[in-house]
Amino acid sequence: MRKSLIAASLLSLTVAMAPACATKKYVRTEVGGVNSKVDTLSGTLEQTQGRIQQDETRIGQNETKIGQVDQKAEAAGQSAQAAQNTATAAQTAARQVGTRVDQVVGQLKGQQGKDVYIEIEGHTDNVGDKTTNERIGLARAEAVKKYLYEQYQIPLHKMNVISYGKDKPIAPNKTKAGRAQNRRVVIKVLA
Repeated sequence: MRKSLIAASLLSLTVAMAPACATKKYVRTEVGGVNSKVDTLSGTLEQTQGRIQQDETRIGQNETKIGQVDQKAEAAGQSAQAAQNTATAAQTAARQVGTRVDQVVGQLKGQQGKDVYIEIEGHTDNVGDKTTNERIGLARAEAVKKYLYEQYQIPLHKMNVISYGKDKPIAPNKTKAGRAQNRRVVIKVLA
């Protein structure tokens, strides 16, 4: 009986240990698979983090470029506004010239039958050589003569053009505003 008790004890010990060994082997296999998956996920995570860093760098670069584009757009808007202001000023000046031309033409038409002539003087600033400035002054005077003929039918034989170029400034040529004043056409009515 003692032998059977020992045999039963050994048998129960073997049965108890066998599942424990199988469980350890199973655990090792499963842990190995999990470790493999963790290693794979770690590699994937590192790659993803690398891509995120690259994307953040690109985003930063794009934000810088967007800032530069915004600055350029702002500068372009300011330039456009300045151009609009200049165009408005030119339009106002053109209206004033038109009003003055209408007054001169009115004086001429009021003196019909009299020997009335128009002298049209072309002037320039001092930028450029004398020959070029005389040519530009003459072109300005000729343009006014053509305008008066086409718009108001003033006879061509009643108009004379002359270029003074840069010889008769009305303002100093040292400033932009002064040079702008010197680039002009003067219409004189001679009786």
